[in-house]
Amino acid sequence: MNNATTNKELFQEPQASFQDIQTSCQETLSAISSGFNPVETLHSNESRKKHERVTRKFEGFLVSLEGKDAVVCFIQNEECIEMVVPANNLIRNNIKAVNQPFEYIESDVFENGLWRQNIIYKPLCKPDEYTVTSVKLPDKTRKLLDALLKTE
Repeated sequence: MNNATTNKELFQEPQASFQDIQTSCQETLSAISSGFNPVETLHSNESRKKHERVTRKFEGFLVSLEGKDAVVCFIQNEECIEMVVPANNLIRNNIKAVNQPFEYIESDVFENGLWRQNIIYKPLCKPDEYTVTSVKLPDKTRKLLDALLKTE
């Protein structure tokens, strides 16, 4: 006997015949008629537990509201990433003022036997509770900053 043939036979998927499938369906029907309830099994106490795993979390701020769209800036690794998102997601969460900070949380949630993706826009303050102010720097610090930011 050839080794290649033996390995091929070992790793071949068994093919289900129509008779096997029909027998399996009949067994399932008899299990259901004898009191097995697949709906109760699907929604058992164990599968009703809620598990949540945060996949992404960013801080950001609102740049502008433009009709059905909103321009936001997410801050990641000290870089500002500008994106257009649906405005209603922000407005429903009371994020309405330009420069208003918020937190974006994306998570996977397992509940009632199903996985779903959850996106939350959480305001970090009320629209009228923040101010944007400039900071007066000493002359020496201002010159250093200008030298760093100078582009040629």
